[in-house]
Amino acid sequence: MANSTSPLSRRTIAKGMAWTAPVVAIGVGAPHAAATPPPPPVFNFGEGCKSSGGSGKGCIGTKDSKEIPGSFKNTGTQTLVLQFTGFKLGTLTCAGGSEVGVGGVRSSSATPLPGCASNLLNAIAIPAGATVLFLVGSGDDGRSPSTSSSVSWRLLDASCNQLAADCATGSVSNDPCTGCSGCCDPNG
Repeated sequence: MANSTSPLSRRTIAKGMAWTAPVVAIGVGAPHAAATPPPPPVFNFGEGCKSSGGSGKGCIGTKDSKEIPGSFKNTGTQTLVLQFTGFKLGTLTCAGGSEVGVGGVRSSSATPLPGCASNLLNAIAIPAGATVLFLVGSGDDGRSPSTSSSVSWRLLDASCNQLAADCATGSVSNDPCTGCSGCCDPNG
């Protein structure tokens, strides 16, 4: 039997390419979908309040603090960690103002922080598909009359890789927080 040394036809090459093209197209689209960041947290500055001085420590346990309610909706498929990293007074921008720090956080989440985040301060876990309510408070503001505030935050995945970081700004009322209900209690 004789061996044929004829070259490959254009039709044979085109058939082979037709089988490989869909694999390449699917592989190119996958990384883009994974890189979509989750939406940022929503801060309700207009519903914020001020804890009273003296023995009054508001809803988060820090006297003379601004307290801002908010929410975060985890649209992803894994637990995320929202950490509040700074609280400034006297600014409606992310720069400037006086850093007073985060005095504390309360949330409606009962989900424990993942192992890598277990030692993070002022952080909450948000389960996949859940919406979590939170209340973030400033450190002692020394009875500042300022209502302009900014809160810095960062979002981590369950392995503590940073997904996003930013700050939110707004004006917080100097009206006193009353009994951890209404403006100050994310649980009702």
